[in-house]
Amino acid sequence: MNLLAIETAAAVCGVALFQEGKLLDLEEAGLEREHAEKLPQFYRGVISRNDFHLRNLDAIAVSIGPGSFTGLRIGLSFAKGLAFAADLPLVPVPTLLTFGAGLDTGDAKVKAVLRSHKDYIYYQDFTVHGDTVVEKGTPVSSRWEEMLRQVSNGTLICHYGCDELIALQAGDHPYEAVTPSAACVGELAISSFDEWQQEDFRTLEPDYISHFKVGSRKKAV
Repeated sequence: MNLLAIETAAAVCGVALFQEGKLLDLEEAGLEREHAEKLPQFYRGVISRNDFHLRNLDAIAVSIGPGSFTGLRIGLSFAKGLAFAADLPLVPVPTLLTFGAGLDTGDAKVKAVLRSHKDYIYYQDFTVHGDTVVEKGTPVSSRWEEMLRQVSNGTLICHYGCDELIALQAGDHPYEAVTPSAACVGELAISSFDEWQQEDFRTLEPDYISHFKVGSRKKAV
């Protein structure tokens, strides 16, 4: 499968190009409030460097949330534009699940955590079995302290943007910092393509979790 993956859910803006299911090129950077400018540049970069065109792609994947409201809107709008232009299916990928795709832990219980603002976070539970990430619940918005009370023994907390919160209150838990990546978005999109792909995505909305009314999305296994 040839696929283009987009990540804009947090400070990282990235585009990954997959050819026959393998990562071919990746361009990403940690940016603040520059996604609208940099995303088209990154897209043109990976496409031109590899002599690819939209007609060479089989699908577009995008990190669907939760995360930055502005970043999610930018990423999904750009992904929809590409998919509409080439009549391609769109694959919405749950952002917190991509944290698990980037782990090298073997079998593990994981709580993925993404900082929102102040002490508010998004989190989701899942298990990792080799290369397989399995959801154990839906994403939740809460305060950091409330999340810590929900952590069971032996659970790894993988997080992005939570260093200050950990310094204030860590609890007796193992932590691993992760960085959102378009490469992980693409990997999950390919492995779950049959379940997640949407050919009619006109009403698809980001998975905001809080403050916005959320449209429905397909649930992972």
